[in-house]
Amino acid sequence: MKIIDGHAHIGYTGGWANVGITEDQLIAQMNQYDIEKTALCNEDNEITYRVMQQNPGRIIGCVYVNPLNQATVDAMDEYFARGFTAVKLNPLRHGYCADSEMLDPVLEKAAKYNVPVCIHSGHPPYSLPWQIAL
Repeated sequence: MKIIDGHAHIGYTGGWANVGITEDQLIAQMNQYDIEKTALCNEDNEITYRVMQQNPGRIIGCVYVNPLNQATVDAMDEYFARGFTAVKLNPLRHGYCADSEMLDPVLEKAAKYNVPVCIHSGHPPYSLPWQIAL
C-alpha cells in the first residue's frame, strides 16, 4: 500500500503541546512507517526547498503563503518553477479569515498551476471549516 503524508511541518513550534520534529526525525519516521512521500510546509519556503533537494522524490513541497504579505504571493511562481506542487495557508497564524477576498490572488495562482491548496482549519474565528467549504 502506498502511504503519503498529506501535511507535515519541521522545526519547533513549541506551545502547550511542546511540538517539534527535525528533518532527520521526519525522514526516520517516514522510513519507519513506510511513508513514501510527505507534503512538507514551513513558513520559510527555503527550508522546505532544501529538504526537497536532500530527499529527492520523497518530499512534496508546499509553498507557505501569507496573503497579507504580497512578497509571498509574488514568490509562488518562483517556487512552482523550483518544483513545489501545493500551497499551504494558515489563517490562524497570520490573522485573516479563510473566506476573505484577499485569498483570491493566491487561489487564482494555485488554479493557474493546477496545484492543491491546504488551509489550516478548525480554529475560530479565522479558519472554520464552513469558511473554507462554501
